[in-house]
Amino acid sequence: DIYYQGSLDAGTALPVDMKVTYYLDGQEIAPDQLAGKSGHVRIHYDFTNNSKTVQNVNGENVTVYTPFVMMAGAVFANDTFSNVTVSNGRLLDDGERTVAVGFALPGMQESLGISDNFLDLPESIDLEADVNDFSLTTSVVIGSVLGSDDEAGNNDLSDLSSAADELEDAMDQLID
Repeated sequence: DIYYQGSLDAGTALPVDMKVTYYLDGQEIAPDQLAGKSGHVRIHYDFTNNSKTVQNVNGENVTVYTPFVMMAGAVFANDTFSNVTVSNGRLLDDGERTVAVGFALPGMQESLGISDNFLDLPESIDLEADVNDFSLTTSVVIGSVLGSDDEAGNNDLSDLSSAADELEDAMDQLID
């Protein structure tokens, strides 16, 4: 199910597109074909930021994306999944389940004009694990604008850390 909170004109695309691709042992697999399979699974979340404007910065027109943070998380049962990893995120293990939460900042690398050799801001998230009899009951993707319009220009990475902590707290509640 997809839930969107906001306002859009009829025919307008969502501010961020998401594509989820599943792999088993390095080969792409349809999600409905993955149930019950065993091997190394990778779930790749790729985000495209559609919310952008062209701004004049120091006499040059540049594309500026709305600063979205996208977070994807899943709960993996430890009796089925092992060696769980997440790109750009955190793992939380309570002994019975491992919660993996990752984040992406689609469009921010381009907006900031930062070389990925200097700082690589992720636009995708990978959750990986070894699995025996694949079954995934809980996965969540959340997107939010960093800060509000009133706070424009006052954002820093502590906002992202705070959002990750809030999501981790919510996942703890979900596990409980």
